[in-house]
Amino acid sequence: MNVSLSDMNSLSFDVLKKMQDVNADLEIARRVVKNDSLAVNFFLEEFSIKILDYIGKNIMCRPPVLVKGVYCYSPTVTTEYFEFIGAAFHDGIPTWHKIELYKGTVSDKRPARLYSYVSTISMRYFVKLKKKEDNEKKHANSSFCVIENVGLDILNKYSGFDEIEIGEVCDTDTEIGWAWKHLPEKDRVVLKYLVMEERNSLDVFDELIQYVDSKIPPSCYTRTQRQNAMSLLKQRAKKHLRKLIEEYRRKKTL
Repeated sequence: MNVSLSDMNSLSFDVLKKMQDVNADLEIARRVVKNDSLAVNFFLEEFSIKILDYIGKNIMCRPPVLVKGVYCYSPTVTTEYFEFIGAAFHDGIPTWHKIELYKGTVSDKRPARLYSYVSTISMRYFVKLKKKEDNEKKHANSSFCVIENVGLDILNKYSGFDEIEIGEVCDTDTEIGWAWKHLPEKDRVVLKYLVMEERNSLDVFDELIQYVDSKIPPSCYTRTQRQNAMSLLKQRAKKHLRKLIEEYRRKKTL
């Protein structure tokens, strides 16, 4: 079907998505930017799934998840992909700026399909994200390798351990050191940022939101919701540390 770009907007989406040409791609991109529900759903699911499967498996190297009896990699990067490809967000609504930049050609004016454009910019983004994650993990591991980094004096001034008084016994270093060693890494990261370093919860939200069990896209959180989410993370981490201290003391008395 040979249809001009100006006539594309009159076509149904079912017809449009079956057309394999640049003009159809440009119209799909236009409808995505306009937040047409059919176009957006198609773009985030059918259109993007192979791209996301490749990224989740080969770039981010994440373990697959079971979806309807089939192991898939796309769900492991869906949220990050949406935040990247849908940005910027205004009042939680994506503006799809990167899709708006698609003009149907490459730098030398050769035709370029939407799939090639999206896969190229997405893979570049996730390669950079993977490098950043690896560097942060390496830094975190080196930060946690010695007990001096626990910052006992800082932990002692917090009152989030309920009935336990951290400094009530003479071997505080030993018990906190044991508890810290057995604390899940996500809780150590939370305590390090929000307690030991006393960083602003809004400043570390993007890094710590991965530890929050929520289906809300991070970009849709209000300021208050972000603060509350970080507060809950901190309380959970302190509770876990308290329980481990209790466990150490029980073991010691046996």
